[in-house]
Amino acid sequence: MNYKITVLDIPSNRVGAKLVDIYRKDETPKEAFEHLELLKLAKDHYRSKGLGRPTKKDRRELDDYGQENEENGTE
Repeated sequence: MNYKITVLDIPSNRVGAKLVDIYRKDETPKEAFEHLELLKLAKDHYRSKGLGRPTKKDRRELDDYGQENEENGTE
């Protein structure tokens, strides 16, 4: 992701991280952050075929899905 930052001033000495915002202005559009968030969500829920064994989380989700189907009488 590309950020758009405007430098307002250059400090004469080193400053702490909390004071950096005094010297810069973030002009990155909100759409860029929304797009990045969507990409993160897509990567979390997408798993390519052939990546090996399911993780513990994947296995729990599969087990929960199977139990829901048994309770509803479908399988």
